[in-house]
Amino acid sequence: MLKKYFFLVLVLVFSTALFSQEVEKKEFKPSGSPIVRVFFNYHTDFKNVAVAEIRRAYLGYKYKVSEKYSLKLVYDVGNPLDGGKLDNTAYLKIAQLQYNHKKLQWRVGMIPTKSFKYQEHWWGYRYLQKSFQDKYKFNSSADIGASFEYRIIDEIRIEGIVQNGEGYKKIQKDATFRGGAGVTYEPRKNVRLRVYY
Repeated sequence: MLKKYFFLVLVLVFSTALFSQEVEKKEFKPSGSPIVRVFFNYHTDFKNVAVAEIRRAYLGYKYKVSEKYSLKLVYDVGNPLDGGKLDNTAYLKIAQLQYNHKKLQWRVGMIPTKSFKYQEHWWGYRYLQKSFQDKYKFNSSADIGASFEYRIIDEIRIEGIVQNGEGYKKIQKDATFRGGAGVTYEPRKNVRLRVYY
């Protein structure tokens, strides 16, 4: 009988010692990585003239400062199509500080807008030509400003942005701002309903 109690006490002490240990949290180490995205084009015509082009490149760096804060700097190098002598021009596309914790994310600086990226990210491809929104200058893909996104529940998130309104190619110095707000509802994995103004 004494052996049974001794064995039972030994098992309880051993199991308590195993399960009472706290899980060690890994120490965060700041880290970064380069951003290189090149859009290369190769084509030929009926006259067997082959053409190789680099139409656009995104070059930059992203750095995770802490578990919640990160920095990102990206240059957009491409043809300005302004009739000038330059074939390629570099623009500062993204220069942002981002906070991301649990349900809240905010960005400040030269930040991306959601006008075009939301659609491209959702279906996984870029447009071959300018989209309707881009062609008629409804918004720019990046601008100086601040934005936030908050996930109320897993299916619903709200977002808002205050931006300069001129885009990343023409940075104005006036007091005019442009705002936007939206709600996204995702009842299923491949179904999204979105209202944005």
